[in-house]
Amino acid sequence: MRFLSARIGPDQRPLEKLNSFRQEVTMLQRLAYVFLIVISICYVESPLALMAQSKGEGQRLFNEARQLEQKDKTKAGQKKAVQQYEEALKAIRKEANLKLEAVTLNNLGFIYQALGDNSNALRSFENSLEIARKTGNTKQEGRGLNGLSGVYRLQGEYQKAVDNAKKALDIGAKEGNIPVEAAAFNVLGLVYSDTKKYQMALDYFEKYLELAKKSNNAYQERLGYNNIGAAFSHLGEYQKAVDNYQKALELARKQGDPRQESLILDNIGLSYLRLGQYEKALEFHNNALATSRRAGAREFEGLALDHIGRVNAALKQYEQAARFYQEALAIDKQVGNLLAERDTLNDMGNLYKQWGEQPKAQQYFDQAREITRKLESGKSKGKP
Repeated sequence: MRFLSARIGPDQRPLEKLNSFRQEVTMLQRLAYVFLIVISICYVESPLALMAQSKGEGQRLFNEARQLEQKDKTKAGQKKAVQQYEEALKAIRKEANLKLEAVTLNNLGFIYQALGDNSNALRSFENSLEIARKTGNTKQEGRGLNGLSGVYRLQGEYQKAVDNAKKALDIGAKEGNIPVEAAAFNVLGLVYSDTKKYQMALDYFEKYLELAKKSNNAYQERLGYNNIGAAFSHLGEYQKAVDNYQKALELARKQGDPRQESLILDNIGLSYLRLGQYEKALEFHNNALATSRRAGAREFEGLALDHIGRVNAALKQYEQAARFYQEALAIDKQVGNLLAERDTLNDMGNLYKQWGEQPKAQQYFDQAREITRKLESGKSKGKP
């Protein structure tokens, strides 16, 4: 999370508040990164190129699955795409089309990863990697390694994440495969950000952005600016963070992606909050809220509401803050976003602590800690 001063206004923040702020941007980044990394690695195969090699039932079902995936980015829509991909996979295997099978498994892996189903994501990437090595397809091997790296990172198995990303990086550099090389740089940046080695993270994100510009990939460029902004924020350089977020925001708007626009607006708002510029912070968080609602992105709506509550708390408008936190908490529970729910509970605990209602505050802190235990259960962490 970002390195912060111990103040967000006149009052000293308690430890729970600092922890909540540290967890917040990590959560924001994970949401953004999981969706955007798909652009980096998953869709490098042209549908027309694949169709030239295979015109059977498997290809038809694959195309339908891909259309479903791109048309509806909601959780329900992505689950429908998974079902269609699984049907396609059966036909593809009957036709013994190993190349299309590997691509399908990769696509499934990234969707499972976005849905938080790491076990199925891991299985899909491992199967794709096995096919790639069997057929000598180094390009596909690089994609599979990057996919594995991303899952290991989300599971907290950082050394495995680094090992696989570096293998992918070697393949990308050797083969001149910019998408594979770029994705490896991005995953490495995320791992070092997670493990609080923010300068190293920044170095990798800058390399990622350089390759994105070199390949004229505006989607990857947007991700690069967003990640560099997050790294600068971690380093306490909030104005540099804002400058990079603004570049990402401009690209998101050009690309007509309101979901990512909402997320980036929220990131800008958080930076202004840390700078103590509360009016600007409210402006960007309110814009994020309106944009998330327009996009039907309920999980991002919950984040924006929580952050509006934080600004109100910093301004000592406690009743308004409590109202926004309650709205955020209801959405967090509805969409099953445990990370967001935990942070909102921490925020509510801090709010009631400031009001002098320690028993009620402790109830919220206890609920937040219970969620943390659930999230950490079974997670094996290793530092690179």
